Amino acid sequence: MCGLETLGIYKQISFRKNHKAASVYLMGYYGNIQLIETSELMAEKLGVKNCNTTYLRHKKFHVMNGYSYLFACDAKNQNSNGTISLEKEELQKMSEVFSDAYSMPVYSINCLGELIRYNNAREAQEQLGLTRIYTHGTRNSSKNLYFIPANDIEIRDENAQIVFDKNGRPKIDYSKLDKFIESMPESGNFPVFVVDFSGKATYVESLDHITCVSKNTLLKCIKEERPMQNGYLILKARLYVKRNDAHLAQRDENGDLIADEEKIRKTAKEKFNKGRVSVVKLTNLQTNETIEFYSTGEAARFLGVTKQAINYSNKHKVPCRGHRVIY
Repeated sequence: MCGLETLGIYKQISFRKNHKAASVYLMGYYGNIQLIETSELMAEKLGVKNCNTTYLRHKKFHVMNGYSYLFACDAKNQNSNGTISLEKEELQKMSEVFSDAYSMPVYSINCLGELIRYNNAREAQEQLGLTRIYTHGTRNSSKNLYFIPANDIEIRDENAQIVFDKNGRPKIDYSKLDKFIESMPESGNFPVFVVDFSGKATYVESLDHITCVSKNTLLKCIKEERPMQNGYLILKARLYVKRNDAHLAQRDENGDLIADEEKIRKTAKEKFNKGRVSVVKLTNLQTNETIEFYSTGEAARFLGVTKQAINYSNKHKVPCRGHRVIY
C-alpha cells in the first residue's frame, strides 16, 4: 500500500510537470496570440499526430505549421496571481522568426521594385511556374524576379500585430523596401534614366540602347552614380521612378516610365558638382547660335580640336574655330 501511494504521488507530480511544460503560447503570422494548455491540444491545433515537447523546448522562438511558439514557463513576466503575460520584447521575437519560414507570405519584386504578394512561397512557385523560390534576395533568373519574406517589410505594432491600411492590406515599411531594392543584384539589362547637367531625365528602356561607351564602363558609372565622360549621368530607373500610393511605377501614355523629377534633380546637383562637371557653351560667331556641352571633351570633339584648345579659348577670350567658348 505504501508503495502504491508513493507511485501515485510520483505520477501526479510527473503529470503536473509535463502539463506545465506543455503550456505554450502560439502566435499566428498576423499577431494573434493564444495559450494552449497541453501537448495534445497543441498537436490538434497544429494538425500533427503528437508534439514532442522535449524536442520543441530546444527550438525557442521557432515556427511550426504556421505558428511561432513560446513555452509559458519560459515567459519572463510571471504575475503575482500566478498568471503569465508576455512582454513586448518576447512578442517581437516571436514575430521575427516568421521571416525564415517557407510557409509564410512572400512578395515578388520585379526590376522596377514593384510588389506582388503571395500567401506563401509554394503559392508563388505554382502561379509563376518556378521550380523553387529563393526568399532572401537571390534572383530567380527565369522570371527575373526577386522574393522577400513579407515579414521583412510589413509593419507590426508594438504588440507584434500586423497593421492594415484602409483597404485591408498589410501596410509596408517603404524605407525597408527601398533598402532592399537598392541592394538588389543587377540583371544583364534594366531600364535607366539618362540625366543631363540641368537635371532633365530621359527614359531608356534597356542598357543595350546606350552604345556610346562600353558595357563595363557604363555599369561602373551606374554603380558609382558618377557622370560619364560625355557629361551624362545614368541612374537606375527602379530607384528614381515616380510611384503611386501602391508603390507601383507610373508610366505615361506611351508606356515610358515617369521620373521622380525632384529626386533626380537633387541627385544630379550633388553628383555633377562632386564630379566638377561644368557646362561648356559654344556660340557660333556668324549665326549667334549657342550649343551646350557637358564636358570639355564633348565640346572639343564637336569642333575637332583638343581639350587644351577649348580651355585656352575660354581663358584668353579668343575664338576657337569660329566659336566663342564660355564655361
